[in-house]
Amino acid sequence: MKTFIERYKKQRKYRQLSRQYVHKYAFIGVGNHSLNNLYPVLDFMGVPLKYIVTASEKTAEILNKSAKEYTAVNDPGIVLKDETVKGIFISASPGSHYTLVTQALQGRKSVFVEKPPCRNTAELDALIRLEKETGGIVVAGMQKRYAPACTILKKRLKRPEHYSYKFCTGAYPEGEDVITELFIHPVDLIVYLFGQARLVSMIQTGKTILLQLLHDNGVIGALELSTSYSWQTAEERMVIVEKSGIYELNNMSELLYKKKPLVIGNIPVEKVKKYTPVTEVLFNQNMFQPVMQHNNIYINGFYSELDTFVSLCEHPASNQNLSGPSLLSPTYQLLDEIRKKRKA
Repeated sequence: MKTFIERYKKQRKYRQLSRQYVHKYAFIGVGNHSLNNLYPVLDFMGVPLKYIVTASEKTAEILNKSAKEYTAVNDPGIVLKDETVKGIFISASPGSHYTLVTQALQGRKSVFVEKPPCRNTAELDALIRLEKETGGIVVAGMQKRYAPACTILKKRLKRPEHYSYKFCTGAYPEGEDVITELFIHPVDLIVYLFGQARLVSMIQTGKTILLQLLHDNGVIGALELSTSYSWQTAEERMVIVEKSGIYELNNMSELLYKKKPLVIGNIPVEKVKKYTPVTEVLFNQNMFQPVMQHNNIYINGFYSELDTFVSLCEHPASNQNLSGPSLLSPTYQLLDEIRKKRKA
């Protein structure tokens, strides 16, 4: 048994160390999110970055003094003209994403772009057309679609009836549009899990939006989207009710399933005889094991979304893209509806 375990560990190590790339890549943006969540993944994967583009000359100067093999520049045009660069990672100011993605596709590059890839449905439709015309690949940073707990949940869901979803954070003063920059994540997740939806009702009080949604498949949803809480105790929790049981998703780190007690002839058996509730743990982040699969970056889907983009660049025939522009149309239609209701 010990020999078998050692052989498995070596094979896993060799597989990670021997990963090779045909193409070169570039990264536009050196913000806090990129430094903490995206660059570490690319470094772990060994992705060959040829350029890092930053708006600050001082930042470029600091980066060029490092021992890394990339070159830091201030002009995105240098990257767009370099034919050896296959893919570009874009994580700049949200308002610049649409223009940068457009320029990259026109330059025959494939693109990973952090959310939001654009501001509205009109811009999204333009990206969809341009992606088809140029043959490029666009992967949008909707990381919840790639989170392990959500992958399990989507496969398990059979006939959901209704759900409630709390997405509550602290204040968001740095953004231009909280809908497309922050609330796009929960809105996109419910579209990914339950399909296209229309807005039935909406109430806004202060920095909190309460939504009631009806999906095309009949699923009813209630959402609380808020920046009136605290970042220290930010909460993301979804409860999904099916006929046979209830799913609970907590902060992407835990997924539970609670089977409902039997009901016969509208009579709950648990009121007649003793019933012991059973909770099945479908996914749980193990903080004790310091391995990649239980790292927060992996749990929240950042690793898998970046790995998907690089794999598509290296092997275009693979079809793993869960967040291409054409897949986001229902999300943006709902976002436009929410924004329109807020302004009314």
